[in-house]
Amino acid sequence: MSKFNIFFFLQVCLIPFNYSYANKASLFKIRDISQSILFVESRFNKTRKTKLDATIGFNKHFSTDLQIKAKTKTYFEVGSSSSIYSAEFAPSSSIGLEEATLIYNPYNEFKLELGAINQNWINNTLLIDSIPFFSIKEKVILNLSSVELSLIAQQSIASNYELSNRLSSIENNTPVFLVFGLNIKNTNQLFKINLMANYFDFSNISSEVSFYSGRYGNSITNSTSKLTSQFLYNYQGLALSGSIVILPDSKIQPMIGFNYVYNEKAPSGRNNSLKLMGAIKINSLQVGGEYFKNESDSTIAYYNNSYYGHNNTKGFTGNIKKQFKKFSLALNLHSFEPIDNSNPFQAKTFLVFSQLSFKM
Repeated sequence: MSKFNIFFFLQVCLIPFNYSYANKASLFKIRDISQSILFVESRFNKTRKTKLDATIGFNKHFSTDLQIKAKTKTYFEVGSSSSIYSAEFAPSSSIGLEEATLIYNPYNEFKLELGAINQNWINNTLLIDSIPFFSIKEKVILNLSSVELSLIAQQSIASNYELSNRLSSIENNTPVFLVFGLNIKNTNQLFKINLMANYFDFSNISSEVSFYSGRYGNSITNSTSKLTSQFLYNYQGLALSGSIVILPDSKIQPMIGFNYVYNEKAPSGRNNSLKLMGAIKINSLQVGGEYFKNESDSTIAYYNNSYYGHNNTKGFTGNIKKQFKKFSLALNLHSFEPIDNSNPFQAKTFLVFSQLSFKM
């Protein structure tokens, strides 16, 4: 990392810090600063890089029922990446928007959000990663004894990562992502449950998204052209996720969870995704693992998580995390391989990700 990049990064991090001393009612806050290392090894990709990033949050209440929330991430990466088909793991530096929303909450039972909404609320990395889409989201909340029931609808423009002009093609129609969902939460002394069911619908997705998705496991036509590439199937169906924490108030907490996606527009053998998760937390130490299988056309590969190989992959992960008073350490191991070896852009991959994070 050059001296200029280090200086610029520190200046960005210190802006809200200095401002908070000048004004104790500062609207800005550094959420976290982290240092991470990524190691990727496959027949087509060899990546070794380190990353330094800071997340800065903004929160402003205009009244008891109206507020603005925003979050940006500044990061710098150095290292090397040798890849034949894709540059998704190549070192880069950027200031990216993670979310920026206007929230209207006139009643305890109703919430309206407008702006760049991060899609991590769907809680299903097989369907979609932590990407901000320009969206409108409506939420109706019903509290029934110890159970919270939420009905959710969202209408989005399916933009690129970090709302950037990453892709160059121009489309005649606006890419659309629609979600209609149900969320159930329950917490008591024995367990904590979070279940979510969403019906999703992608439409008018660009040919260039299709082109890159073909390299990530989707079935497409004209795989050699960014201008004429098209998905072989549409993407519309059901996404489920859930997690259960047993004895949430105890020092030993077993946890299980799952993600599932079904694309009703693709044929059997290509239209399902499943991830099973298990972990145990003992005081501040958490150890866990996952099994996943993401068939070729269950989801749009461009939008989901690269650490699981996108689509047409199956594999395992292992993870360990230790939480200290002011920082945390995490180590994640991912191993996956193609389900269908006929895709020439995919190969067996081993990935290691470690991170040191400081909460501010």
